[in-house]
Amino acid sequence: MSGVRSRPPLELWGGVECTRNRVGDRTFDQLERTGHATRPRDLDLIATTGVRAVRYPVLWERIAPNGLADADWTWADERLERLRELEVRPIVGLLHHGSGPRDTSLLDPEFVQKFARYAEAFAERYPWIEEYAPINEPLTTARFSGLYGHWHPHDRDERTMTDILVRQCLAVARAMRAIERVNPDARLILNEDVATVQSTRTMAYEAAFQNDRRWLTYDLLCGRVDREHPLWDRLSLERLEADGVAELAEDPRVPDVLGVDYYITSERFLDDRVERYPDREPNDDAGRRFVDVEAVRVCARLSGWAGTLRQVWNRYGLPIAITEAHLAGHREDQVRWLRDAWNAATEARDDGIDVRAVTTWSMFGAFDWDSLVTVEGTFYEPGAFDVRGPAPRPTAVAAEMRALAGLGEPPDAADGPGWWDRDDRFLYPAVASSVPERPAPNRFQPTRSARSARRILVIGGSGRLGAALVSSCHTRALECVAPGRDVVDLLEPKTIDAALKRERPWAVIVAAGIADVHVAEAWPALVGDVNADGTAAVAERCAAAGIRCAVFSSDQVFAGAPGVYDEAAAPRPSGAYGRSKARMEQLVAASAPSTLIVRCGDLFGLVGDQLDDALASLARGGTVSAMAAPSSSATFAPALVEAVLDLSIDGASGVWHLCHDEAVTPLALTSRAAAATGFDPRSVLHADGGADPDDAGGVTLISRRGRVLPSLDESLAVLAGRWTERRLSASA
Repeated sequence: MSGVRSRPPLELWGGVECTRNRVGDRTFDQLERTGHATRPRDLDLIATTGVRAVRYPVLWERIAPNGLADADWTWADERLERLRELEVRPIVGLLHHGSGPRDTSLLDPEFVQKFARYAEAFAERYPWIEEYAPINEPLTTARFSGLYGHWHPHDRDERTMTDILVRQCLAVARAMRAIERVNPDARLILNEDVATVQSTRTMAYEAAFQNDRRWLTYDLLCGRVDREHPLWDRLSLERLEADGVAELAEDPRVPDVLGVDYYITSERFLDDRVERYPDREPNDDAGRRFVDVEAVRVCARLSGWAGTLRQVWNRYGLPIAITEAHLAGHREDQVRWLRDAWNAATEARDDGIDVRAVTTWSMFGAFDWDSLVTVEGTFYEPGAFDVRGPAPRPTAVAAEMRALAGLGEPPDAADGPGWWDRDDRFLYPAVASSVPERPAPNRFQPTRSARSARRILVIGGSGRLGAALVSSCHTRALECVAPGRDVVDLLEPKTIDAALKRERPWAVIVAAGIADVHVAEAWPALVGDVNADGTAAVAERCAAAGIRCAVFSSDQVFAGAPGVYDEAAAPRPSGAYGRSKARMEQLVAASAPSTLIVRCGDLFGLVGDQLDDALASLARGGTVSAMAAPSSSATFAPALVEAVLDLSIDGASGVWHLCHDEAVTPLALTSRAAAATGFDPRSVLHADGGADPDDAGGVTLISRRGRVLPSLDESLAVLAGRWTERRLSASA
């Protein structure tokens, strides 16, 4: 119909995690941690995902740490020009959970003017840029810096929190006015985490306060904070009238787009029945004790993406973009979370809500959010790309992005509900929800080929490793089937063909084979037929059918010459078992190069394995013996299983060393596991007369492709926790 403007399609955006927060005298810089700061070619990777725009940081502290007179724009010049060449629009962020250069802070009375001058200088240098998200999540920063004390200036009161919030919002408004003097077409995208708070009736007063507080960033910029605002008295806003509140009310800078950030752990539930949560430390509010817990762990219903989008629309009626869609977790759940955000945006648009875009956040992942970026640790959450190797590696999230952009097929593994949609999400007795019930969403399924509804085929599911794989698949809601040896026999190729035809898997994991080195020495021909020829036959058939395949090798392929080896090293086996694995690798590389070949050391952490038996003996008050040589890159089997599934979902191929960051002897491993579990490590005796564990020649695997397993100490801590839970369960 002439004269009718068609609605623009829902856009896919990306985002680069760029937090640069201060903790005491230390600065935590996500651009440095992820390596993006020194990898300009990352921008080309971003473009391959099909995004139309990217939230991109040109941070005040990075460009002008010593003032505008000494600003160095080189970094920004190169990257913004490349984005322009790639036809990816930058949505520029100028401050991201930061507090500015060292000559200012979030409590500096001149913070607003200084920030506005930086924004104007940026606009004068890049007048062609039109979209800005000047300060990321002002309320979140204010809470973490002024109320909870996590970040600089480390205060813990509502007054400081409110001061910081108002100052940031005023800085946004004045920065945009400065930018608009250069480019009148500049658009403000203001993002905030606006998750709902639910509660028991007793705690309804606190939930009401927090549900009002979550809107403050939007309210301030929209000019809605005056003496009639519900938080005027609670937050003593009258004292800030002359310091920004009145200016924002009289001359607001209403955002052009409201950015909605929602994290599954941000939606909270407040419960005064503290006895329900024995593992949680209660809060105290003037003598009233209550627990603040993730709503997903206890509430029957959540607001979720759909409810949050509707709440924002009903309150403001302004265009909306989902500006951060990210989940830390297993790969399929990361994809499901992004897909849920896209589904919610699509359905909201169908209901008349003006949703413009969905942003995949943390394109290159993020570090240390398990400690709220207060401790420099090893915790890393991959995003669309995993940066733990020599170069960023695309994950299944990148594949999902390409599918949403119409550039490819979505990952098969993401079919099924995320953990937040399953009953096993509850850690505590479920409670009724205060959010309204809505019809179940029509899950968005991008167009896919006839491969839909496929599963993982685990060959060797009756063994310990195979059983662990099957168990993990069930826990992660990954469709899985594990036929017995009577159905799939590696010595009978026709049984392999029949299983592939019958099950139509999207991936096959071969956990079958002969692992006993004594059997291998006694029957070398049989072991070669099973471990080498049989496994290679599966991989070859999978490659021919376009099915992903993962097979297991061993550090024993290097047993003929103890030393340190990476993935590129040529095998040097000695025994029959090592030779069978080396031959398998050779056959698979030749006939099925798309196969994932996993080399690992001695496995531990499986129920009934040698270490498990040793801990059981120690629990009965006995002693155990372990060899003090040789050393091996021991591998925590539960972590191995999760990594193999993630890599399979990502479509990884070739040889990967999945092991920990150090090699240990059986004696050292048993002693450290005993200590972690609370037993006396002196009860672990030398089985071979006391050889020095530090001088025990063996094979050490190192990875050049990326260390995706936790450290050995972290794995032993997990092992100890699981083992203790089993003991408590058994005693109960």
